[in-house]
Amino acid sequence: MTLSPTAYTDPKIGEAAGFGGVILHGLSTFGFAARAVVTAVGGGDPRALKFFGVRFTTPVKPGDSLETSIWEVGPGPNGTTEVTFVTKNLETGKICLGAGIAYVTKAEKSKL
Repeated sequence: MTLSPTAYTDPKIGEAAGFGGVILHGLSTFGFAARAVVTAVGGGDPRALKFFGVRFTTPVKPGDSLETSIWEVGPGPNGTTEVTFVTKNLETGKICLGAGIAYVTKAEKSKL
């Protein structure tokens, strides 16, 4: 049986918090961005991600499309590569994760 992402949520809670209804949990958005960084820089190996930090800036609704842009900064600690990133909500045009920073063991076939 398939359920929609809103099957376990109460829109009244999101409205009461000022979000205008149901929102995607921030850790889900965080996870999508981490996966984008691991895929682009770490060659898809989750063990390549050594540090991941971000600022939550705007809410995301279930079903919104996200785009993560990543820039290589230079060498990070312990042989990693430091990258910065932002994640944009393509439905609203707003940055939903800002000031992102990650230390990743860069793969040979990195997309950076």
